[in-house]
Parts: sequence; structure tokens; C-alpha cells
Amino acid sequence: MKSNRFLLAVLIAVLHLALPAAGQNTAWNRPLYSKLGLFFERPVVVGSDPWKLAGLLSVPTTAGRHPGVVLVHGAGPNDRDEKIYSTRMFADLAEGLASRGIVTLRYDKRTRAYGPQMSAIAYTLQEETVEDAVRALALLRQQPEVDPNKLFVIGHSLGGYAVPRIVKQAGSVAGAVLLAANARRIEDISIAQTEYMLAAKGGASPEEARKMELMKAEAVRVRELAPGKEHPQILLGLPVEYFLDLKSYDPAAEAKRLGIPLLVLQGDRDFQVTKVDFELWQKGLAGAKNVKFHDYGVLNHLFMSGDGPSSQLEYRKGGNVAAAVIDDIATWIAGSKQ
Repeated sequence: MKSNRFLLAVLIAVLHLALPAAGQNTAWNRPLYSKLGLFFERPVVVGSDPWKLAGLLSVPTTAGRHPGVVLVHGAGPNDRDEKIYSTRMFADLAEGLASRGIVTLRYDKRTRAYGPQMSAIAYTLQEETVEDAVRALALLRQQPEVDPNKLFVIGHSLGGYAVPRIVKQAGSVAGAVLLAANARRIEDISIAQTEYMLAAKGGASPEEARKMELMKAEAVRVRELAPGKEHPQILLGLPVEYFLDLKSYDPAAEAKRLGIPLLVLQGDRDFQVTKVDFELWQKGLAGAKNVKFHDYGVLNHLFMSGDGPSSQLEYRKGGNVAAAVIDDIATWIAGSKQ
């Protein structure tokens, strides 16, 4: 495998944002809904060699067993907090939910902890995301503060896209929350996102326009992939095995077959995963029982509020997950019944 595969995936894979450069603001402000006296945290290890991952468990201080959730990252080499500039979406969720009596597990993503090793293999969504989320749920189930009958998974962006596979493999999951989860194919949404970002900055330079055409040509090749046919090792910065594995994957249809309670949340200002995807989830889950949808007019992809069209520059300003999102998730978990 080419040594730059992981770098290419980081640069142009769907839903990924550039990490902050040295000197840029990375200070995180703890949200008001995080009540430090109502929970404590302890380190945990998800999985085992060669892919063991460092994680953090946020545990309510109240006695007894509590519902538990695992947070599953979006695309890119995310840390346990899903840190982007001065935002910490997963830290917000973990501390907010723990303050509301829910044990929360978050962990560093495999592509962050083992970038060089991952770049050397033909990985798929299974190795990138699903396998570790299943292991995290198994670990959470073993915690003495957790009610094993009340395990939930919360997937953000690509993590939400992967939720049907995670739940199917984990088994005995009480419900799942999809946060800005894409329903469209990865090659399609990556093109749409890149076009939006170029338009938001005033248009593409000649070099960017050339690269955009190359991306579109590679997207066509992705759509034409078929098992047994000759193909390049990498397309759109990802192993072709990644796309072949998802060739017939319909996340909404798979989610409907799970038969578990689902909460689907979307920010109307999200430019990465848009209302197009939200409406596809609504269509695909039509008629399913125990499914709830909610969109938020002023929230972006990180479920943080703002004004006007959203862009990557907005993430540099910082902010926290809206309190309404924490409230809605906590209330839904408390009332969920299969």
C-alpha cells in the first residue's frame, strides 16, 4: 500500500475538516450544562492489541445503574473529544449527558491512534469505525455503574452512517441516536461538500478547479467499481475496498430492519450533511415504529448555533453543542422503550 494513503484520506475523505495549525485558537470552554459535581471520569482501554484504544468514561455520581452510551466519531482521525479547533463536540456530549445521569464512553479513533498502520492496509468501514464501536459497547456493558439493558450508541456524521452495522454486530442495543448522519453515498456527499466549500470562499482557483474535476472523475470510477474487475488501489483518497464494501449498503433501509428506537437529529445550517440526507432518513424510515426526527434551525454540523450560512471558518470561533440537543437526547433515552 502507498504510504500516503492515510494522508490522502484525511485531505479529501467525506466530512473531514482540517485540523488547526500551530498558533490557532484551541482553547475549549466547558459548557454551562456540564456539572462537574455530578459526574467523575476514569480512563479505560477499548479493545486489545494490536488495536487497543485509549478512552474515557464519564460516570454519574448518583448511586445505582444508569443508561450507557458510546459516542462514535465522524470521518477523519478524530480524538476522543472529536476536537476541531476550539470545539470539543464529544466532550460536550459526554459531560452533558453524564450530568444528566447517563454513563458515556468516548475513545480515540483507530485512524488517529494507528495512522501509519492503517495506511498500510486495505481497510473498510469495518476496521475504521464499526469494530471499535462494537468493542466499546462490550466494554460499557461490563461497567458496574451501567444497566446492561439500557445501552445506546450515538453516531455523529460517518459514525451515524455506520450505526446500522454497529448495532447489528453488537446486539442487545436499546436504541441509537443519529447526529447529522449521512444517508447518501460517500463519493456523492464528498463532491457536494467540496463544491460548497469552494463556493463559500468565493469560487475555485484554476488549480482547485482542476482538482475538482479529478475528484469528479474518481467519483465516477467509484460508482463503476465491481468485484473481480481491475481497479486502482486508491480512489478519492480511500482504499477501493472501502467503497466496494459499501456498494450495496443502504443505511436507512438497514436501520429500519433493526427494529430498535431511533432518534435522528439534524442541524438546518449543516453544510456537510444537509437536509437532503435528513429527508432520505425520513423517507427510508417511514412506517418504522419508535423513530423520532428533529431538526434545529440555527445549528451546524457540530450542533452549535450560529447565524447565516455555515462554513468551515465558523468552527474556528469555538462554541458548544446546544443545550437543547443534550436535553433532547437525555429525555429520549430516559423514555425509550423497545
